[in-house]
Amino acid sequence: MPKLGHSISIAFILSMLLLGCSSTPKTEQDKYKEIADSFAHKSLKTLSKNTINPSLSLYNKVKSDDDPEINPAYVHALASISFALVGNSRWALAEENLAIDSADEPESKYVSYSVLSMALHNKGLMQLGDDYSLKAKLLEDDNLIDHKYNKNKVILSTILGLNAVKNGDGKSAELLFQSVAERRGVEWLPIVAHGTAMIVENPSVFVIKDITKLMTRDDVSLEARNKLAQLRAIANENLNLLGFYSPPLAA
Repeated sequence: MPKLGHSISIAFILSMLLLGCSSTPKTEQDKYKEIADSFAHKSLKTLSKNTINPSLSLYNKVKSDDDPEINPAYVHALASISFALVGNSRWALAEENLAIDSADEPESKYVSYSVLSMALHNKGLMQLGDDYSLKAKLLEDDNLIDHKYNKNKVILSTILGLNAVKNGDGKSAELLFQSVAERRGVEWLPIVAHGTAMIVENPSVFVIKDITKLMTRDDVSLEARNKLAQLRAIANENLNLLGFYSPPLAA
């Protein structure tokens, strides 16, 4: 009998070792699915859905014919931004999932994809966030967004872009400010927004190297590179004022 128990113990240990060897690192999609399937995430979504959606449904029924109908996707996206601003990434992601669920036309999908990209970046799911940024850009590039929406989209992109900068999300900031830059004719704005977000995310001597690296990108024009150099100099001066030592800037 002792031998049987000993054999079982060895078999158990070996099976655990084999399981450990066969396990693979979780992908970002796996991590996202874990969050989406968690009890906390589902509870947050249920609470918000049962609070916001009935009120919107009632408003859309009793509103006058002259007033526009409100799509729940916009409200949940706005709520997601609000939660992101106060650093509550869990609530932000739950609200954004509701926005995606409610998005039923190109405009609301554009907003939802853009905001979800930021929510995913804030959770550290960088590649997945990039994927949703690309989805938003494809809607724009394919001209699926109504022309009447373009002006509002620029305003919205500015708001979302500023939020991305405030959260230190350089990739989202650069993408969101592209439409603003095209409309205003300021081509350096997206990359400078990216650099500004870098400063917000990491206000230390390391940000000087990050901005310098950004300046070496092949798609950065000479004018944009000069603007980044100015931004780098401002960051360097502020770091010196705060007592951080940073070496002299290279040309």
